[in-house]
Amino acid sequence: MTSDSSNHEWTMKMLEKFKGETHFTGAPYIDFSRLETQELQLKADKSVERGKFKPHPQITNTYLAHPETIRALRPEILLAGDIDEFAESIPCPGCSRSLDKQFWIHCPYCESDLK
Repeated sequence: MTSDSSNHEWTMKMLEKFKGETHFTGAPYIDFSRLETQELQLKADKSVERGKFKPHPQITNTYLAHPETIRALRPEILLAGDIDEFAESIPCPGCSRSLDKQFWIHCPYCESDLK
């Protein structure tokens, strides 16, 4: 798992790529003047079922997840905004569970590639 500082650096690099970019209306993709920072932490906990997230009982904005779930999560999903509009369920080629393609690099249950 990467450190908080390298996650922050990666996030800032991704945001930097969007500066100056506009969609077909000419408006910017991201209004940087209104950008808010929200801290979210994921903590590894093997007692949490794979593919699930559970709010930490004592720490605000912190979720518990199985270590494999955290490893399988696409890091860029946290920058996607309203993720529901991108939902696309696919069956895992290894265990046949239905997975939302936008979230996973590989299956958080059986670790099969989702290519």
